[in-house]
Amino acid sequence: TTEALDFARHYSSETDYTVWIEVLSGLSHIYNLVSGTSYEKAYKTYALSIIGGAAETIGWEKRTNEDHTTTLLRSSLLFHAGMYGDKKVIAHAQKLFKNKTNEPINPDLRGMVYNLVAMNGGKKEYSEIRQMFLKVESHEEQNRLLHALGSFKDSKLVCDVLHFAMTKEVRLQDRNGIFGSVLSNESGRGIAWKFMK
Repeated sequence: TTEALDFARHYSSETDYTVWIEVLSGLSHIYNLVSGTSYEKAYKTYALSIIGGAAETIGWEKRTNEDHTTTLLRSSLLFHAGMYGDKKVIAHAQKLFKNKTNEPINPDLRGMVYNLVAMNGGKKEYSEIRQMFLKVESHEEQNRLLHALGSFKDSKLVCDVLHFAMTKEVRLQDRNGIFGSVLSNESGRGIAWKFMK
């Protein structure tokens, strides 16, 4: 693992989507193992040192004649940069969310924005995302919002979303999505496991 993490530093200037997805996936697997430990913060700093430059280079705006994989890569890089604590990325996601009524969020970035807002939000953001879910008609948008609802860190909100998942407001086939989101959330794993049992 140490050698793999050291080797991963050499991909910081990579531009290919397929390669980045493998790097991001590997970093995420390790993060899931170290989250909640005394060295979680150090790991996040290290991971951000690998992907931060690429996230900044790709930016938030779609370029003219941009290919599909670059569009996908933007969302992945920015999400992981925010997940590992990039304050600029988090602040921009929060700004886009706040201004969404006047300036709709690009559909390619919505899921990532919702999740970063949830990861760094509280009761106010939770209520807003939940209300958005109840009002929206698009199933694709509902899935984005459900995933975000499972990303909050506050244990009371985690409990609330698990109970919400079992109501008639959430279709039976969509409940797995909420549970999957909470189980991948280091703050919600234990709560979700007890709830499921």
